[in-house]
Amino acid sequence: MKLPDGVLEPSRRTTSVLTSVLVGAVVALVTAFLVANLRPWLWFTDTTPTGGDLGAHVWAPAYLRDVLIGELRLTGWTHDWYAGFPAFTFYMVVPSLLVVVVDAGLGLHEAVFAHLAVALAAGAAALVVARRAARSASQCWAIALVVAGVAGAAKLFVDAPAADRALAALLLPAAVAWCAWYGLRRRPRWRAGASVAAALLALVVVPMPYGVSLKLVTIAGVVVLPAAVWAMTRLGGIGAEGQALASVATLLFLFDRSFNIYGGNLMSTMAGEFAYSLGLATAVLYIGVAVRGMQTDRHRILAGALLALTGLMHLFSAFFALAAVAALLLVLPWRAAEWRRRLVWTVSSGALAAALSAWWVLPFWWNRGLLNDMGWGKERRYLSSLWSRSSFDYSFLANDPPLQLFVVLAAAGAVLLFLRRGRLGMALALTGAIVAAGFLILPEGRLWNVRILPFYYLTVYLTAALGIGEAIRTGRSALDRRQAARAAAGETDEDAEAATAGEAGEADEGAGAGRFRVSAGAIVASGSVVVMTAAVLVMVGLPLRSLPFGNLGDDGVYRWGPLSSSESNLGPYWVEYNFEGYEGRGPTADGGGSSEYWDLVATMDRIGESHGCGPALWEYESGRLGSYGTPMAPMLLPYWTDRCIASMEGLYFEASATVPYHFLMQSELSTAPSRAQRDLPYSGLDVAAGVEHMRLMGVRYYMAFSEDAVSQARAAADLTEIGATPLGPWVVFEVSGHAPAVGLSRLPVVVDGLDDSDEEWLEASVGAFLAAGRDGPVLAADGPDAWPRMTLPDVRGERRDDPSGSDLGRQEVMRRLSDVLGDIAPVENIEPAEVSGLVRGDHSISFSVDRVGSPVLVRTSYFPNWSVSGAQGPYRVTPNFMVVVPTGTEVRMTYGRSPVEWFAMAVTLVGLAAVVWLLARRP
Repeated sequence: MKLPDGVLEPSRRTTSVLTSVLVGAVVALVTAFLVANLRPWLWFTDTTPTGGDLGAHVWAPAYLRDVLIGELRLTGWTHDWYAGFPAFTFYMVVPSLLVVVVDAGLGLHEAVFAHLAVALAAGAAALVVARRAARSASQCWAIALVVAGVAGAAKLFVDAPAADRALAALLLPAAVAWCAWYGLRRRPRWRAGASVAAALLALVVVPMPYGVSLKLVTIAGVVVLPAAVWAMTRLGGIGAEGQALASVATLLFLFDRSFNIYGGNLMSTMAGEFAYSLGLATAVLYIGVAVRGMQTDRHRILAGALLALTGLMHLFSAFFALAAVAALLLVLPWRAAEWRRRLVWTVSSGALAAALSAWWVLPFWWNRGLLNDMGWGKERRYLSSLWSRSSFDYSFLANDPPLQLFVVLAAAGAVLLFLRRGRLGMALALTGAIVAAGFLILPEGRLWNVRILPFYYLTVYLTAALGIGEAIRTGRSALDRRQAARAAAGETDEDAEAATAGEAGEADEGAGAGRFRVSAGAIVASGSVVVMTAAVLVMVGLPLRSLPFGNLGDDGVYRWGPLSSSESNLGPYWVEYNFEGYEGRGPTADGGGSSEYWDLVATMDRIGESHGCGPALWEYESGRLGSYGTPMAPMLLPYWTDRCIASMEGLYFEASATVPYHFLMQSELSTAPSRAQRDLPYSGLDVAAGVEHMRLMGVRYYMAFSEDAVSQARAAADLTEIGATPLGPWVVFEVSGHAPAVGLSRLPVVVDGLDDSDEEWLEASVGAFLAAGRDGPVLAADGPDAWPRMTLPDVRGERRDDPSGSDLGRQEVMRRLSDVLGDIAPVENIEPAEVSGLVRGDHSISFSVDRVGSPVLVRTSYFPNWSVSGAQGPYRVTPNFMVVVPTGTEVRMTYGRSPVEWFAMAVTLVGLAAVVWLLARRP
């Protein structure tokens, strides 16, 4: 609208600057509030993180660093857990690789890089100031060098290891990235890529203690989420108000107290789901790039790389990203030519992502039949999960923030966004609906339906924020139009008088001043954003007990002005607990603590040196083990003992088909077992039965501490007490007959028609496992023609003994199979081979035999990547081991890359070649 001469028009440039400053300030405030509640002073202390699954994740990056990378592998075999399992085949490797990247560095002290960071940052700041002051280039560089030298020298007077690590890990990459950005100001095409590469190079060369590296990667996904959401909304064309409020809404999600293990929020991350958080942040960035790419037909390479990285961080996050892209295709305008162009962009970038991630995804998919199903039951509290959040498994969980409020706001926001054609907001609302539908209809299976709930909660919060932002934006536009209409209605008396008096100079001066005016709509909109931000900070900050000038009373109520709350958000306390590390655990009323834990580790280390290396099975009891930092603390025995003492239990429960048999043994050998895998035929404490199964599984050491377990172990004929911890109650026994490979005295029995990747195999193998103590058979999925054959009896069709008369459940099937297998399996006795000279490497097993043709049972978990020379096989046998039939006296088994892995790597190389080709074609 053209205004009359002399009327002061609010400056669009000034309004734009105001909104940009507002958005930047809000994102910075949200990030600062988040970091302040994450105990940042503990990020750089040299401790080993613990707590929940995180305390066991310590093992994985170290194994990747110490073994796999040196062999030019990112996946491979390890004997450290579960009688061996394929490391990183069924669990994402990129998060652990990030830990290795941060941990690695040049052989220089971290203080050197801290001095460099301070000098470089100070010099860069001085250079900018000097250029702003219009100094010559030589003067600018001289000033920068002097300031850098002074700052670097001043750093000499500050000697704090944690501060040095913080400067080296955070300030140095930022300063180096800025230098790259500034140096390439005349080449804008290369600035972003060069800055990222420079920051990554700084991270690679700066050495960090291993525990610090793991902490930084653990917390990274949480810290960057507000900025990632801001980038998504900016790329998606959302207005400034929506950008700011969407970033604020991430606090609602990150500090959500309604779940603690599903993934994404702070409590889940501290429970060990940091890969989920990293994947979620990457997925959010990908969605923003996808919106921009679909609209401009650009950014294919970036989108493909981000989608591939999302899946390599966490597969569930990739599902979320793909659902969002499907929603975008539905909500963007349906003009035929444009829609076809968007579809081509989506398919091509998706194909590139598939190729770039094929090296890991394809082997995962190909071997999925060997995944262990923990039997997580489908969550059927639908109304509670999607609306009221009134039912929880733990007392510390709560409907905070109140989901109902934000579902209503999201629904209203979705309507407004659809009316206003806010495409990204529409897509997020539709994505939330897709996720909710998936939560309802996903069947019982390996994909636990609650794992997608965090995406629903995030889309609810973001849709509500974008809806409110759109409402504020609509109000701002209405105010600006009204202001413009009033200005256009006529000139003021002063303007008219100035015109008739010929005071043109004053009128021109007034018009010039108008360039610096801010519209009333912008002021009201900015104020509204500030109010909404403050409201969210107060809502989140009260349970966090972290508002300025707040105080906690003796009655346990936190008060901030007229507001008060007795609720407590445990997320920051979990950060503190976890990051104080194993080293910071004090004893409980019943004992335990870090001193007892280190004593246990030292005892097992000495036993390994004196009696030999081998796998250990430890008695489980959550209270005592939890006092060490996490009930999973003994899983780190291979980490602390230089991989001499392996643990029969590990973290990645789905990654090995041997997992069920560990939990069956744990139940027999513990007074308070976890019984983590559902629907198995568990028994109570029975050390005698447990010893038989430990011999079968090749367990060398049994560690017990409870009075009942220790007394039964001392009475067991095949256990020898060999040590005890000086400070704690642990007693260590050695199991006789634990050899990693042994000649069989009976031929294995091949079961015809048995699918060894199906539920049938688990039922049959557990039945054979339970029958092992009663001279039960070794069942095989396949084998030479000379081996006897049998068909399993159909016990499932038998009726229960109870009045229901229904078919047998899985546990009853396993028990009945164990009862009958010894009677119906054909028996062919043979002369067993004597195994000697066994040597077990990271990816190999070699031994000698005194006779050929007699099968040898190798007590290492079966996986198809194993091959053998000097023997036939390997064949998969119960419970989940391998049998080879020697054709010579020297046998060597090797874990190599399978054909599907070679094919997958070739596909990824094609994807990389496509990236190079696309870059070369860019104008």
